[in-house]
Amino acid sequence: MYERAIREAKRVLKDSKASPAARKRARQALSDAHGNLAKLGGKKAGHGTG
Repeated sequence: MYERAIREAKRVLKDSKASPAARKRARQALSDAHGNLAKLGGKKAGHGTG
């Protein structure tokens, strides 16, 4: 579930047509998903957008 949120957020951040509001939501979703994975001990808990 969180892996999908991370993938989708990265997709939005790479989209040059994404609005500033969409980018802001994507950055927050990316941060939240990474944090939730970390709490669960997920392997992909590192931060970053690339």
